[in-house]
Amino acid sequence: MKYNRMPIEIEAPEEYGYENIKYNLSESSITDQSLGSLGLQVPDLKLLYNEHQGGTALRKLVIQGSEGLTHEDVLITTGAAGALFIIASSQLSVNDHLVVVRPNYATNLETPRALGCEISFIDLAFETGFQLDVSAVKAAIKPNTKVVSITTPHNPTGTGMSLETLNALVALTKDNGLILLVDETYADISFDGRLPIAASLGDHVISVSSLSKSYGIPGIRLGWLINKNPSLQETFLAAKEQISISGSVVDEWIAERVLSRKEEILSATIREMKDRREIVAAWIEKDDLLEWVRPDGGVVCFPHIKKGFEPAGGLAAFYHRLLHKYGTYVGPGHWFELPDTFFRLGYGWPTIEELKGSLLCSPHVYSSLFSMAPTTGEEDLSILLATMQPMLDPRTYVFLTTKDPLDSLPLATLKPQLVVQEDEGTTLVTTESLAESHGFKEPVFPCKKISLKIHSSLEAVGLIAAISNRLKNDGISTNVVSGYFHDHIYVPKGRAEDAMRALADLVEEAKK
Repeated sequence: MKYNRMPIEIEAPEEYGYENIKYNLSESSITDQSLGSLGLQVPDLKLLYNEHQGGTALRKLVIQGSEGLTHEDVLITTGAAGALFIIASSQLSVNDHLVVVRPNYATNLETPRALGCEISFIDLAFETGFQLDVSAVKAAIKPNTKVVSITTPHNPTGTGMSLETLNALVALTKDNGLILLVDETYADISFDGRLPIAASLGDHVISVSSLSKSYGIPGIRLGWLINKNPSLQETFLAAKEQISISGSVVDEWIAERVLSRKEEILSATIREMKDRREIVAAWIEKDDLLEWVRPDGGVVCFPHIKKGFEPAGGLAAFYHRLLHKYGTYVGPGHWFELPDTFFRLGYGWPTIEELKGSLLCSPHVYSSLFSMAPTTGEEDLSILLATMQPMLDPRTYVFLTTKDPLDSLPLATLKPQLVVQEDEGTTLVTTESLAESHGFKEPVFPCKKISLKIHSSLEAVGLIAAISNRLKNDGISTNVVSGYFHDHIYVPKGRAEDAMRALADLVEEAKK
């Protein structure tokens, strides 16, 4: 397996530091609970190996009230993430094909990628309310398809799925001999009534959930998978035994007490989350800059910046300013492989007072971060440095000089990036290949171009000096050109990677 860290984890609020965030709207759960808030005091438990499947009493509580399921259909795992890892690693290989919805909880995408299996994405669109088209799933199925993976209520949009759609997917996957994986992490917070546990609808269906999101106790790392197929369950148990043997006695003790009060806890939680959803709805309905799809469940939504509205300085500068100037943290679209014109907003984690008082619920302040007219660029040096996003052009450039009149040069085909007229002659910068094809015999300074993907103002002070000083410390010469929208740095061909590393370090230092 080839692992890569996920942006959502690299940029998680706990990695950035909770103490650095005033209004944390990036979380995807209800408020984190404590033993005290749950009314629990852990007794003197014997710290032995637990039942490998998970405690019998706990497994009975997981499926309590669900027809067609028994505790033998339940495997307790290390959170929903642990369940998803067990399923993917045991059912998918490089020869298999996965059909999965996107956007999605990152683990539903990244673990299959790490395994190297073939993947087809069913991209959910804002324009269709992020609803899943069963015909698109059917069209994506191949001879080597093994698993179809969905989530409802959906993360990050909070949209739900009808029972009709779920039944159609159950039938489609059964007819094609496929596993249907249903991530039900938010199912217990469904505003218009909960769908049945999907695993109850067929022995080829696997349900996954946890206590992290709807119950606010991610710290005990407890989740489960449910499936009625004994052969699959034997495989899943074998995987768990090779990973951890059994679960934590302490975690399962807490989970058992929480699930024994499930109806009491959830009834209060659902009422409160409905109220919180209305706070967000009232804000968005009054805001001319944003649009959303109203969530049907869970504690997150996925607002979208309307076309025609550009944050001053660009999107990276917008998110940096939102956090560093106004103390508000949201989950940008790239966490979910979508443009940053989307962002996930979690309305279940902050206190009601924080939600009401946050920047995003203050339209006049929020609107001030946008410019309806063409922006003149960002001037704040700290924002520029923290969000400049250096991009390396793979082509090699050269500097050319000529005394020929400018109007006699083949500029249309030479395609110079830069033209400078001086008393001594004209300087042009173009690609090495174009220079050669036009017969220039003595180009100088073979170099690489690094563009800073931040719209900097022509009146910004200090950006070029900071970059030049940083590269100077590494012995890298720099030739900087400022366009109206971006700054571009030409560095020696053999030092381009060193320059990129130095600039990446400069960005990280600025973020702190």
